[in-house]
Amino acid sequence: MRSRQVLVDLFQACNNGRSVSQLHSQVFKTGILHDTFFATKLNSLYAKCASLQAARKVFDETPHPNVHLWNSTLRSYCREKQWEETLRLFHLMICTAGEAPDNFTIPIALKACAGLRMLELGKVIHGFAKKNDEIGSDMFVGSALVELYSKCGQMGEALKVFEEFQRPDTVLWTSMVTGYQQNNDPEEALALFSQMVMMDCVVLDPVTLVSVVSACAQLLNVKAGSCVHGLVIRREFDGDLPLVNSLLNLYAKTGCEKIAANLFSKMPEKDVISWSTMIACYANNEAANEALNLFHEMIEKRFEPNSVTVVSALQACAVSRNLEEGKKIHKIAVWKGFELDFSVSTALIDMYMKCSCPDEAVDLFQRLPKKDVVSWVALLSGYAQNGMAYKSMGVFRNMLSDGIQPDAVAVVKILAASSELGIFQQALCLHGYVVRSGFNSNVFVGASLIELYSKCGSLGDAVKLFKGMIVRDVVIWSSMIAAYGIHGRGGEALEIFDQMVKNSTVRPNNVTFLSILSACSHAGLVEEGLKIFDRMVHDYQLRPDSEHFGIMVDLLGRIGQLGKAMDIINRMPIPAGPHVWGALLGACRIHHNIEMGEAAAKNLFWLDPSHAGYYILLSNIYAVDGKWDNVAELRTRIKERGLKKMFGQSMVEVRGGVHSFLASDRFHPDSQKIYELLRKLEAQMGKEASSSTTFSNYKLYFGNPYSLESQSFLYASPFQMAWPFLGDFPYLSISSSRIDAASIVFEDIPNPCSFLWNVMIRGFATDGRFLSSLELYSKMMEKGLKPDKFAFPFALKSCAGLSDLQRGKVIHQHLVCCGCSNDLFVDAALVDMYAKCGDIEAARLVFDKMAVRDLVSWTSMISGYAHNGYNSETLGFFDLMRSSGVIPNRVSILSVLLACGNLGALRKGEWFHSYVIQTGFEFDILVATAIMDMYSKCGSLDLARCLFDETAGKDLVCWSAMIASYGIHGHGRKAIDLFDQMVKAGVRPSHVTFTCVLSACSHSGLLEEGKMYFQLMTEEFVIARKLSNYACMVDLLGRAGQLSEAVDLIENMPVEPDASIWGSLLGACRIHNNLDLAEKIADHLFHLDPVHAGYHVLLSNIYAAKSRWNEVEKVRKMMARRGANKIQGFSLVEYDNQVHKFGVGDRSHPQWEKLYAKLEELAAPMKHLGYVPLTDFVLHDIEEEAKEAALSYHSERLAIAFGLINTSPGTTLRITKNLRICGDCHNAIKLISKIVNRVILVRDMHRFHRFEDGVCSCGDYW
Repeated sequence: MRSRQVLVDLFQACNNGRSVSQLHSQVFKTGILHDTFFATKLNSLYAKCASLQAARKVFDETPHPNVHLWNSTLRSYCREKQWEETLRLFHLMICTAGEAPDNFTIPIALKACAGLRMLELGKVIHGFAKKNDEIGSDMFVGSALVELYSKCGQMGEALKVFEEFQRPDTVLWTSMVTGYQQNNDPEEALALFSQMVMMDCVVLDPVTLVSVVSACAQLLNVKAGSCVHGLVIRREFDGDLPLVNSLLNLYAKTGCEKIAANLFSKMPEKDVISWSTMIACYANNEAANEALNLFHEMIEKRFEPNSVTVVSALQACAVSRNLEEGKKIHKIAVWKGFELDFSVSTALIDMYMKCSCPDEAVDLFQRLPKKDVVSWVALLSGYAQNGMAYKSMGVFRNMLSDGIQPDAVAVVKILAASSELGIFQQALCLHGYVVRSGFNSNVFVGASLIELYSKCGSLGDAVKLFKGMIVRDVVIWSSMIAAYGIHGRGGEALEIFDQMVKNSTVRPNNVTFLSILSACSHAGLVEEGLKIFDRMVHDYQLRPDSEHFGIMVDLLGRIGQLGKAMDIINRMPIPAGPHVWGALLGACRIHHNIEMGEAAAKNLFWLDPSHAGYYILLSNIYAVDGKWDNVAELRTRIKERGLKKMFGQSMVEVRGGVHSFLASDRFHPDSQKIYELLRKLEAQMGKEASSSTTFSNYKLYFGNPYSLESQSFLYASPFQMAWPFLGDFPYLSISSSRIDAASIVFEDIPNPCSFLWNVMIRGFATDGRFLSSLELYSKMMEKGLKPDKFAFPFALKSCAGLSDLQRGKVIHQHLVCCGCSNDLFVDAALVDMYAKCGDIEAARLVFDKMAVRDLVSWTSMISGYAHNGYNSETLGFFDLMRSSGVIPNRVSILSVLLACGNLGALRKGEWFHSYVIQTGFEFDILVATAIMDMYSKCGSLDLARCLFDETAGKDLVCWSAMIASYGIHGHGRKAIDLFDQMVKAGVRPSHVTFTCVLSACSHSGLLEEGKMYFQLMTEEFVIARKLSNYACMVDLLGRAGQLSEAVDLIENMPVEPDASIWGSLLGACRIHNNLDLAEKIADHLFHLDPVHAGYHVLLSNIYAAKSRWNEVEKVRKMMARRGANKIQGFSLVEYDNQVHKFGVGDRSHPQWEKLYAKLEELAAPMKHLGYVPLTDFVLHDIEEEAKEAALSYHSERLAIAFGLINTSPGTTLRITKNLRICGDCHNAIKLISKIVNRVILVRDMHRFHRFEDGVCSCGDYW
């Protein structure tokens, strides 16, 4: 028995092939080789050491193998993917062995069937499993069946198996999710994953998340993928290499280059897949230098590149036209044996073509032993890119004669090549081929046909084709917009764009905006282009790339606004590419700006040194100014670098033939006739030329007729009496942000009409001058003019801006009398006014009576609820809005995030974060800041900081919010460090930022630091101090016990202190029991705010601490006399996606008896740990026991008891209280955290308290 145990220990110690062989010999000597237990152990060890033959020999030499040995041997073959041998052995087991397969055997056999896609055999094994209840109900068998059916493309059968299990485990869920994802049904994969997440009993693992992230990548849904990434971080799976690689692939495929780079840099471990994915990410996003640098870094770190890596690196060379680097990588491909691999050879052909080396590309193509459609297409499109589209047509014919059937991609490429030639007859032939081959239903082919006809000059045929298409996706719409654009029909392009966004469900993408912006540029529609660009960024949350910015620069450059064009370049969130600088250089040539042209050219020579066109453009600019030395220098550089100028060529189709011409071309047979005709035309044009019209001269002198200078000229001219024109004048002035100029003109008009009054009221309201707007409204009423539905919304907006409820009610009466109460815009303005003035009930009444409710009215209600403290109602109303089919906007999103933070509803907040990502609002800096603030208020400071770090383009509000978050969590030092980082980042602080810093110092007791920053505010940053800054400083001094210094600060303030200042000092008096000073301060406070209950309660508590019960009673009577009602304290706790609310001594909750019992249960251990109730502030006229009971059932304790009862041990409890936590509860919760071994987070009205193991993070300083 002892020797047997020794052998068992030896088996466990074996870890390599040699030690296993030695142990095999030992077993042989002992004579127990035929013992199936040891045979199975030995078999398994050989398999793990990849000695499959030795494992099989052990099996064969065992006379009567049991089921465990069979399974071990089967598993060995299966692990090595020797599917045929696995199934042969399984067949042998069934036919000859006395051992029946068990629930471990069947999954192995099914996996082999899945590997071989042997569906019918798998079904037979499935039938066998069904006959045995134990096997049929086994989760591993179910998972193997799901894998079999999914790999054989039978997801319906897989779903049937899945649904047979009432409580599927993680493996089974994962098998289904993976099945959908691998069968190209990512939507269903994500839907199933959503169900999986809702199952509390299912534990997520990294394998599941790999499939989910892959599904997101298939859908190019970075928003959903980001949600999963957040889940990965929260579950601490971010160390799993396959999972992180899948996330990297997601961000790479969706163009999130910065996020991918950040993730890659933080990976503790990388493999060749990680490197290849990141290189591909850079290459696909045209960051060629970064891709190639990373490729070299990979080589230096001894990672062996695979074919995927080489393809990505070659793609980077193609993008950057880097022939030298491409040739080096070609050598690596040859050395590695990748050169003739289909994907690598295609990438090499593409690289050589894009580097203008077609001969090398053709040579490689001809050496390919087998040519597929992809390699043919690479050659075909390469010729077109090199200006040899006619050769593309030849390649296409050869491809067809070789029996290669083109796919949709090949057809798209040949159509693109034909469009470069612009031969109409050829277009007709290709269109016929497309129809005959059945490609006409392909949207990409359809879009290419539209482009082909438009480039052949037949816009009418393009339009007919477009109108005849039943299905129009974003590709088709974008092509039609582009077609109008290249014909200079910007107005029609804008009309098509409007049809697309208003009358279809198609959402424009980056290509659409490229097309419409280009159309605006070609048509000179500057204002329209700027508006479209703004909509792209703000309405559709799309990230412009270098080409979009290039078009915007071109748009402004064409009309000479080079300064604005340069401003766009300087503000670009991405590095400016050749598109951008090329557009600027072209504009500099048109408008002859040498200095800016040189700057643009310098960047272009660095970005694309082999492009001769840029040198020639700059040379032309110098030539106009007579700088011939500079011209000569550029020409020399062109020669030295061997750059070739692309010759201009024009073609014309006449009677079925295509005629090509170069500049000064005399090789054409009819050249003499052509030149003679040109001379005649030139002479005729000279005769037809005439001088510009008066209006043209006017435009030339004054520029834009709507500019202020033009308006001044018109006003001083005889046109002054043209009242119809002048009626529009104030509107035009206001649109130029010159309300004062408009006001002067308005006052000089003898009898302005209602329209002009409305325009002026609107102008002042829009400019934020609400009082002026209302004064104008009153004057209008005094003159007996009746306001209309256009005046009321802006008058109400002004009331809302001033929080003037009484005047708002008067205007409400006016509009009812005028019959405007049923107008959508007027009603929306009413809702907004009442909500912003704090009368939420009146706002709801107006809202409920509205026949039609638009987004503005819904948003006003939601925002009103949130900002008036109705947090639960905010969330409920948001759900109601969504169920009504109204799509939320930024304001409503900000409101619900604020409500989640106020409620401390972390789970709801996480859901809204997910919703924000899905709807594309995560790039909005205000929304990102609100999410960060929400996480902070819900106690998840780490998540808030993580989001802060990931937020691009952080503004002052974002920095200030994060500093404030550190402050309320008691991390004063971190708040100060972050402030210093902000200043170093070039962000200038405001008085609000200093309020956050000073508050953080106050909460952390950093007196000297607070004083320093209070001084820096005025001395270094020259920022005037506001009342909030003084309030923080008074609070800081007061908490530190420096009451005299706090009083001096107040007395020397340059402005009159308000109630918040004196309130801070009164709070300090309560902490330090300074009754004399408290009584003096209370006099000030009761004068400033006689109905504020909090100040009365503070004074009462100070009296109570001194046992001055008569004074306590006087304060109470004073409160009653003044109507100062004490705010009722309550605490909130989130559980099961609901927020539960508790008051002091609350018995309204369904579980109240359990809660009270739990608190009584905790009482004994608390007293054992030294708990003594602080009864000083409790009513003096009740018994001591009653005082203790009153303290025991404070709202925060009831909330904690609820959390303890309903959550599993170890779960962090998160409590939100609307008032300051009392000293007794503070002491009690410290002890409770120690007793129950939990972290308890309590956020009171001032700060966070993190209770853990009997200690609070505030250090009893609050």
